[in-house]
Amino acid sequence: MTTTDRITAATSPPTIRSTGIPVAAILDMVASGMTAAEIVARESALEVEDVGAAVAFLGAAVARPDAASGGARRALGVTRRQLVRYLDVILIPRPRLRRGPPPEGTV
Repeated sequence: MTTTDRITAATSPPTIRSTGIPVAAILDMVASGMTAAEIVARESALEVEDVGAAVAFLGAAVARPDAASGGARRALGVTRRQLVRYLDVILIPRPRLRRGPPPEGTV
C-alpha cells in the first residue's frame, strides 16, 4: 500500500483510513520518541506501515509548493507550533549534545 492508500486526506484533519486516527496524533507520538512498535501496541487499529505513511505524509506536506505560506499546516490540520516540532524532531533531527566527560581516549 502507498501513503495515499493508507491516509484519507479529504477529511480535516487527515486520518489513517478505516481507523479515524488523525495523522497528527501519530506524528505527536513519533515526536515524543515512541517507536512504531510502541505506537502500534498503544493503538491496536494501526499497523507499522501506517506510522511510516504518517511520516511520509508529513514529508509530502512540507514539500508542497505552498508549504511556506501555510499549506503544510493546512494539509496536516495542525498548528504552526506542532509543525515546527515535527520538523525539528522527525524530519530534521539534530545530533544530541553529549553530557558528561568525553569518551576514553579523546581530549
